[in-house]
Amino acid sequence: MKFIIVTTIFLITSCGSMLIPKADVQKVKQIDKLAESYMFKGTKSIGPSKKMSEALQKGQWVASLSTDKKSGEKTLMIRKVVSVDKKSITLETETYSSQSEGPEKPMVVQQTINGYPKSFAVDGNANFAQMLGSLEISSMKMKDGDKEVQDMSEISKSPLATIGIKNIAGKIELGAVSKINCETPYIKSSQCYNVPFKMGVLGFNISGSYLQNSNVPIVSYLSVDCEQNSEIVIGYGNKGQNIIIK
Repeated sequence: MKFIIVTTIFLITSCGSMLIPKADVQKVKQIDKLAESYMFKGTKSIGPSKKMSEALQKGQWVASLSTDKKSGEKTLMIRKVVSVDKKSITLETETYSSQSEGPEKPMVVQQTINGYPKSFAVDGNANFAQMLGSLEISSMKMKDGDKEVQDMSEISKSPLATIGIKNIAGKIELGAVSKINCETPYIKSSQCYNVPFKMGVLGFNISGSYLQNSNVPIVSYLSVDCEQNSEIVIGYGNKGQNIIIK
């Protein structure tokens, strides 16, 4: 479930607790050091959010840092747009975790998704059931550290995976959306949409809020805050990131 790349699934990644008693301090420092190369230097000022997200384009990338509030574990994620055409998009997610034995070696997942919206509402009016219900993962490949690339396409096409996506779509509830000034240590804007949400996933209830801004590529948010976890976008761009799975 973690690797199904759509905005609502980003929330699951951001808010799912890692259930680890205490983080390894040295491994957390390694993640922080890796994150530095993706961070904006100073706080980037961006324009007020529009109602629709920026259209997906080849070369876009966004880096975020997630922290488990209980354990202190950290995860660095770099999401990249590999290609975009009329029917599908291909996204690659590069993940570094302080939980892994070698935090400097990423888990990489690349997916080609049919029916993925090129742009979507960020003002709280997105129809998640419609968005998720029309998705089809036509290809999924995974590379764990130095290991060979594995083709996971058959698993991603299974009826169970399809049912899982549609099941999530019907369990997302958004609260009252407000327009606010927003600022994180990395990005600030005169207008973001503050969007409270609740969802039930695999028997767990997840709630929190996220700051949406259409100027941030791919995810269209500055941060996500939940009871268990927080995620913050630390940098983004339109080019310059290597594609790992060729």
